[in-house]
Amino acid sequence: MRRECPTQDGLRWIDMEAPGAGELEALGAELGLHATSLKDCLQPDHLSKFERYGDVAFVLVRTYDQAALSGATLRALTHKIACFLHPGGLLTVHRGQQPCLEPVFQRHLQEPVAAPKLLVEILHGAVLTFEAPLRKAEEALDRREAELFDRRAGLPSLRSIHGTKRRVRTIKRSLWRTRSAIQDLRPLYEGDLPTWQDLLEQTERLHALAEELLEEASGLIHLELSISSQRTNEVMRVLTVFSAFFLPLTFIVGVYGMNFERMPELKWRYGYAFAWALMTAVVLGILAWFRRRGWMK
Repeated sequence: MRRECPTQDGLRWIDMEAPGAGELEALGAELGLHATSLKDCLQPDHLSKFERYGDVAFVLVRTYDQAALSGATLRALTHKIACFLHPGGLLTVHRGQQPCLEPVFQRHLQEPVAAPKLLVEILHGAVLTFEAPLRKAEEALDRREAELFDRRAGLPSLRSIHGTKRRVRTIKRSLWRTRSAIQDLRPLYEGDLPTWQDLLEQTERLHALAEELLEEASGLIHLELSISSQRTNEVMRVLTVFSAFFLPLTFIVGVYGMNFERMPELKWRYGYAFAWALMTAVVLGILAWFRRRGWMK
């Protein structure tokens, strides 16, 4: 699908969705675009970058797919937009629908702006697509951190935390390459540095957030392993305490269960009461010893 939007400088913005190789090659020849850059438009795993040859600036930027339900790879979570700023205006190429482009396109159908301004707005919209998933990951990590200390909730799944970590790592990687591409764009906006600076600051802000969340996810994984180990140790401590009480009692019962002929307590009138008194004294002695050592806390 091809659509066009006029620009303020009398040029045009051409937006192409899912073009064929032949259609893209013909358009490249019409606009004087390099064949290598056009090939990059068709590679689904290409990272963000900036190139300049002659009077054409080529920017490849990735956007987050809000409909992505699973996976953590670059292809599963993001899509790319190829932008060509050329003497005839601006060309954008993408394989599927890009919601971040729609408000820019509709707004400037009625209020045209210069092609470089359009490019900055497109890049700004692409970068902001990563904000919602990062905020969602932040909320998920905060919720899981609270669950770690709530015994009623049980321990959250390590698989879930690791999945969040992988998605944040992919976002961080994409934003890092996008930031590098935007930094290389500066010479094109020497006359309008505030606009370029705002775009760079937004990218750096989200990249810093992704880095912070990645560290938090790693810390949560280590914390969960530590808490799980601590709870196991607590269970083992309780079992050890019970075994410390019952081991001597088992010994006493075993001695008097041997049924030798010359065991005076077996035929003694108070033998049964003596056995209970002995076992009770052993239990109370162990209990007092444990309390004195602080092992019953």
